[in-house]
Amino acid sequence: MGATDRRVKLFEGAPAAVLAQSAAVQSLAGAYIDAGRFSDAAALLAKTTFTSGEGEDAALGLYRRAHLGLARKYREAGDHAKAAAEFAAVTEFPRNFGVGRPAMQSQAQFYVAAAREFDAAGQRDEAERWWQRAATEGLNPPSQPEEPWSEHYYFKAVALEHVGRAADARKLYERLARLNEDEKMLDAEPWPASGAIRFVLAGAGLKALGRNDEARIALERALKLDPQNELALSQLAELKRASNSTVGASLRGGARN
Repeated sequence: MGATDRRVKLFEGAPAAVLAQSAAVQSLAGAYIDAGRFSDAAALLAKTTFTSGEGEDAALGLYRRAHLGLARKYREAGDHAKAAAEFAAVTEFPRNFGVGRPAMQSQAQFYVAAAREFDAAGQRDEAERWWQRAATEGLNPPSQPEEPWSEHYYFKAVALEHVGRAADARKLYERLARLNEDEKMLDAEPWPASGAIRFVLAGAGLKALGRNDEARIALERALKLDPQNELALSQLAELKRASNSTVGASLRGGARN
């Protein structure tokens, strides 16, 4: 029903015995997150111990959503040091959630986000440490060749480029660009990408290689499948700004002539 305020009030007014149950804590934390009360959600989750079975990470997922919400809030407010700390928190696996880090879960996107915020806060050494973590982040453990495709692939390439490993970055961008064509993808990937993420990554890779027209088509295709995808939206916005700048420069040059 979208009645987030009613959800919050019902849970906040529940008996202590109910709120002692981890399921109720998760429900209240989820309601806080939906209401934009990220600090309340983070505080609630931090003081609760969860028992998680194999493959269960719902509580940890709420923890990440809460800290991502805080990170973005601080970033928008220009408090880059706090934003960096929150992005760093997203990469952690606190003991109270009972979930260890999976062998196949990259964190490159969050490492890059933390690095950029540390840079903006003037903490250059700390920023470099996070850039290096993103650049060395493994994507495909030898023991488990199947990979979960995600935005982390693109951000690892961004980090590789930042730390001076241009050849490795280009190789990864080219791998992503191949996802745009069925035949090339199927020839190159034992576990091909599918759905929106395929075209998000293809578009980001094509844009990084300067193939902007192809990138735009791939990103627009991604947004038809996932209209709220942040990477696709930001990449398209950058392409639009670049196009407008080129047109503006051309018009100014024509006016002078």
